[in-house]
Order: sequence, then structure tokens, then C-alpha cells
Amino acid sequence: MKKILYVIWIISSLSVVAQEIQSNSHPQKATELELFLFKIGFTSMLHEFENEKNTTKLNSIDIKELKANVKYILQQMNQNKLGEMDTKVIINKNNDNSKLLEDISLLRNELEQLKSDIKKRNIKNTKQVKKQLIRQKGNKVTIRVKEVNIRQAPYLNANIIGKLFFGQAVNIEYCNKYDWCKLKDEDGYLAKFLLQGL
Repeated sequence: MKKILYVIWIISSLSVVAQEIQSNSHPQKATELELFLFKIGFTSMLHEFENEKNTTKLNSIDIKELKANVKYILQQMNQNKLGEMDTKVIINKNNDNSKLLEDISLLRNELEQLKSDIKKRNIKNTKQVKKQLIRQKGNKVTIRVKEVNIRQAPYLNANIIGKLFFGQAVNIEYCNKYDWCKLKDEDGYLAKFLLQGL
């Protein structure tokens, strides 16, 4: 914030001086106070720039060390030797690897927990789909609108291969999760919302 104020002050001072020089036919010298303030502002701005440059350099060194650590851990994981890792190679300035090993152990536990959760979720979803298919198998339904297109595949833009009309009865083999119903004895699909009796 100081830098911005200094720069604004310096620019405004220079613009005032430039206006005075243009308005007078005699060029005037800047006062000692103006020159002194300009020098202080400029020096301060250079000092803050140098501090920012040093901070950025330190951060880039830390990032390089972190990347090296991550690369080593990934290599060890790829070799399936995570439990037998060579703790001497992991970079730590204080030679205190226990924190890093704790983190690895926690990550391993979380990974196992995620795997088991995914298996449970997949089993649950499979059971739900099977229940839905069983519940909807072999139903006899009627058409509830004036005219229905029979589609070659279970989506709206599929080719039309036939038509059914209001009140006609058809056998449905099953309905999928997108509410497209397969005709029992034909290769064709109907939209579920057009059927009555499901």
C-alpha cells in the first residue's frame, strides 16, 4: 500500500512540476524537498521490490523440494513397496521422518476405506437395478395416448420402427433406469410415460 501511495505522490509531484515548467517560460528547478521526497519514495519502492523477489525465490525452492518428495513417494507406490520404503531417502531437513510416515499411513488407511465404500456402493446399486428390473419384468400394459412410436433403441432420436395406438395392449420385458421399456417379443422400445399399467 505504501508503494502505491509513494508512486501516486511521485507522479503527482512530477505532473505539478511539469505544468509549472510549461506555464512559465523560465524552467524552474525542483526544490530540495521535492527531490528528497522523490529519492525516499523511490528507494523504499526498490527495497520492497527486492524483499518480494527474495520471498519468491525461497518459495520456489520449497516447491522444488516438495515436488521431489512427491515424485519419490509415487515411485515407491508404483513399485508396490510402500510398506518397505527407504526412509533415509525421503528429504527432511530435521531428519524427523515420523510425521511423513504417519501421513503415509493415514493416506493408506483412507485409500482402503474409500475402496471398501466404493465396493459397498456398487453392490447396493447393482441390487437396486436388479430389484427394479425384476419388479418391472413381464408387465402387460396399454397405450394411454393417441399414438406411440416404437423406437429401435432406448433414446428419443433412435429410428422409428413402428407405431402403436390408444388402448392397444403390449407385453413389456423390462424398463431401464431412464424409463425406456423394452417390448417383450420384439426389438423395440417405448417411453414409459406413454404407457398405462406400470
